[in-house]
Amino acid sequence: FVTHDIGEAFLIADRIALMSDGRIVQNGTPADLLRRPAAPFVTAFVGEDRGLRALGYTTLAELAAPADGAVPADGVVLPGALPVPEVGPELARRQPGAGDGFWVSDEAGRPNGYLTYRRFALLLGETIAADGQPPATEAANGLPD
Repeated sequence: FVTHDIGEAFLIADRIALMSDGRIVQNGTPADLLRRPAAPFVTAFVGEDRGLRALGYTTLAELAAPADGAVPADGVVLPGALPVPEVGPELARRQPGAGDGFWVSDEAGRPNGYLTYRRFALLLGETIAADGQPPATEAANGLPD
């Protein structure tokens, strides 16, 4: 499918080949183009709001710190595949307990990660402010607990 509308391409494509002057500048998933543009042309074509749009392709599994242990009775477990924009409504629906964060599950529904609300807010702000790339762990990027 050929289009000049990048928004349309993001809606319908699993992979996008972005061309300029008859050459493929970047061939990748929508997340690849948003997070890791291969050239200034890609950045300009995708748009200034690419950091915000990248959040739709960022999952909790990418942001959560590894965690083991039992989940308290009032603990909230969210699926790791949940995109960041869907976290707020899902937390509101589940009415989280008094804890400082929530657990993140693997594909089988087993909790294997944890994300404090504070860290989630910091990572969210950092992701938007930087270049749309999901940050690494707190230890790697110097963020406090």
